[in-house]
Amino acid sequence: DEDDDDDDNDNDDTKSSEYNLGANALLGSPGFSAGAFLSSPWSNDEPDIQLTVFPQEREPHYTHRLKSQNVTNSAVMLITVALLRPEGRYEIKLADPVYDDSLHDNGSSSIDKYFEQLYKFKVPSIVPTNDNSTYLTDVDAKRIAWGIEQVRNITRFSPLSNRINDEVLPGSHINGADLIEFVKDSIMTNSHWCGSTRMGMDSNSVVDEFLRVRGVLNLRIVDAGVFPFIPNGNTHSTTCVVALRAVDLILGSQS
Repeated sequence: DEDDDDDDNDNDDTKSSEYNLGANALLGSPGFSAGAFLSSPWSNDEPDIQLTVFPQEREPHYTHRLKSQNVTNSAVMLITVALLRPEGRYEIKLADPVYDDSLHDNGSSSIDKYFEQLYKFKVPSIVPTNDNSTYLTDVDAKRIAWGIEQVRNITRFSPLSNRINDEVLPGSHINGADLIEFVKDSIMTNSHWCGSTRMGMDSNSVVDEFLRVRGVLNLRIVDAGVFPFIPNGNTHSTTCVVALRAVDLILGSQS
């Protein structure tokens, strides 16, 4: 019996290694490998909708919604629809620097609560301006609804159509005005923070064209904060460009 158990453990270890390692295995993937940039009818000559495909739902802020419908995330593929150039405007409010565990439910999203409790640090909050009840303008909501409709069109074709049984959220029966209302009720902010220490030539800019902090000697900022404009889509590749440029600037100044 002991020998049989050892053999079973060896087999389990082998299966685990094959499952987790290698280019086509779970840990060989970033978790999502497909996406698209689309221009809605309301765009101004640039993509304003970003689609990202998650072969398996791994976003914490969606998990609780699935549980409420008795759906396990292992059976769900997630396709997110992000609005890149919203008309809506927001205010960022700094959090209390002292973390109080009893206040962690105070206006925080589910993903914010997760990090706040993990690191004992309150994250800044994003709120609509002028005491509006929603982040979106009517046009913003229409653009996101249009993006959801494009996802539906795409998934009607093989091979996705061969893998998808049903639409969990918002549900294929939700259309028209009901889809607009779903967008307004379900929207979440998704932040790739940038531009807080922007580069520029004017007196209000924080760093100059060499990434040097104005008024401070021997200090540069090399991160997404120096972006003078918010890029469409994710900020990682642009941050890498900034970092590579900083290497040249620093080495050049030393020589």
